Amino acid sequence: MNGSVPGEGSGGSNLKARVDRFVRLARRTYPRGDLHVTRLCNTMVAVRKGRVVLQEARAPSWCPVSARFSHLGLTGHLAEKRRRWGMFGKDRKVDSLRTAIPFGASEILMRAIESGAIDAAIVVCEGAGSVICTSARTVQGIGARMNGVFYTRPITGVIESLRAEGCLVSFPSSSEIDQAGALETALDEDFERVAVTVAGNHSSLVSQLRDLGRNAGVEVTLLSLCNTGVSTAEAGRLSGADMVWACAARPDIMRLVTSGAPVQLGVRSPVFCRTERAMRLIEPSLSGGVELRESSPASLLIGTLSEMERGREGMFGPVRIRARRLSSLPVCERGEGT
Repeated sequence: MNGSVPGEGSGGSNLKARVDRFVRLARRTYPRGDLHVTRLCNTMVAVRKGRVVLQEARAPSWCPVSARFSHLGLTGHLAEKRRRWGMFGKDRKVDSLRTAIPFGASEILMRAIESGAIDAAIVVCEGAGSVICTSARTVQGIGARMNGVFYTRPITGVIESLRAEGCLVSFPSSSEIDQAGALETALDEDFERVAVTVAGNHSSLVSQLRDLGRNAGVEVTLLSLCNTGVSTAEAGRLSGADMVWACAARPDIMRLVTSGAPVQLGVRSPVFCRTERAMRLIEPSLSGGVELRESSPASLLIGTLSEMERGREGMFGPVRIRARRLSSLPVCERGEGT
């Protein structure tokens, strides 16, 4: 079966309602066996045996992560992920140290783990659910090509590969996506500096995760991802995160979470660093002539050379960048503020 279901209209409800509705339909249609729900080019899709078997009846739209594969269509895009990285199958590649996106979450976490800035990162992998990673190569292997996983069922080969790399799979029998439960496991394992990714449909988790870390006396850094389509209410809850990826969310909505952000990474798909914890997380990625804590009180915009015409040059991982002090953020369009 390869069907389609109605998508959210322009006046529709929040991202969580949209995701929950599609997941319920996918589970009802395929109650047993292999099943995963992800999003390709802002279209929810159900994947079974490596193929798209159900999708929203909405036209694919621009996504900063998916842009290079958009010409392939949804089925071709997924087929390319399967061919290159074994995604959604037992041969899934779970280790990599290669940068895929200049300001990607997995790239930042990879360098933070390498440098010792954090002890562990809690991320989501299809076929495994919530995973606690302690090595740079696995956090990058899991996240480099992922567009978001909203539901998944266990894939034995994936779980075995992750365990062989030293990962803790929090819910191996169900592959549940439960970042709060995984954080509780990490706290039980005595990790002291933990980064946790939170998808936009779980914005209500931000305060719970923050409380868990505070009550345990542990530094927990929250990364808010997959925010395309979040509502105004969801965006308001994201302000409690340390870093927020704008993805393809509406600029007027994302401005709600940029107030007071001292650093913005990227222009085409901005990432906003809101706290000192965020600064500590990105510091291992920065080198060259860029300093986060200069005497100037102005905000710092960091972009790739193709995004910025002027500024002090440096490196962000292996990517050459320019950085400029600005009176305010955000800068949401190419060329603006440069």
